[in-house]
Amino acid sequence: MRLLFLYIFLLISNLTFAQFGKTNISHYEDFENKKLIVVLSDDDKHIKINEDLKYVIKEYWKFTAFEFVTEDKEDKYKTEKNAIFFKIEYTKPSNKQYNSSPSFINVYTYALRLYKYQLSKKGKVKKRILLVSNRFESLDLKHVTDTGNILVKNKNSLSAKAQLVQAIKGIISFCDYVFENKKSKDISFGKYLKEISKERKHVISKKKLLVIKNKLKNSINTEIKLKEVYPYDFEFVDAETISKAILNNDNNSVRIKFIRTNQSFYILMMNVADEKVLYGRRATGLNQVRLGPKILKELIP
Repeated sequence: MRLLFLYIFLLISNLTFAQFGKTNISHYEDFENKKLIVVLSDDDKHIKINEDLKYVIKEYWKFTAFEFVTEDKEDKYKTEKNAIFFKIEYTKPSNKQYNSSPSFINVYTYALRLYKYQLSKKGKVKKRILLVSNRFESLDLKHVTDTGNILVKNKNSLSAKAQLVQAIKGIISFCDYVFENKKSKDISFGKYLKEISKERKHVISKKKLLVIKNKLKNSINTEIKLKEVYPYDFEFVDAETISKAILNNDNNSVRIKFIRTNQSFYILMMNVADEKVLYGRRATGLNQVRLGPKILKELIP
């Protein structure tokens, strides 16, 4: 079995690789010998999201063995040395974060989190260690329809299943990056973006950019304006089209993804098929949740 990890991501969907904070490589030692405990919701309303989570783990998780358990059974596994955990959790920012920007995206969010527990010498739980987290764009697990469908709060956001698929793919993509490069030092999110942008941004020119108009600043939100700064193939689409591309593993397209860490917003260009980050940088200016011409020009050699 190949060397493994560590989601990820994120986006945005928010590759908050912890949430894209600093990655402590020592937390991923002997990763290939771990067992993934996927914690499912006990809420009867979440049967559908549990089914989708099972699907994406079975379909995409290739690193370790895995087992599905309900929330009430998680405590049983916390003291197992070789256990790591996946769980969808609700996150809420502090009042300071909430008040810092009226345009804050993902103010109340759900995230797919990969974590483990640090044990004492006596085998008791000392603390939980977050390995990587990938926030969803717009899931609302507190409001579920009678048919069990998860609501998506923003019409310009991906479908619930597509958000879950991109979340797991983003985490796996970051795992691949860590192990393929055999990193021995801790990785900051900024350094990660700098390295992969240099290595991968040339790939963007060979693919079609699928973009929702409101993800762009007004200066480039028409075909004529966008062609002036972006010479490669692109198409204005809706969220449903991007959702289908993600679920169909479309390897001919890229998409825009916005994420935030605790302090900053980042803009990423993602390969749709596997959620690999092809280019990323910190957002600047007043409107940090829309893509402007400056960043697009940086993609041109």
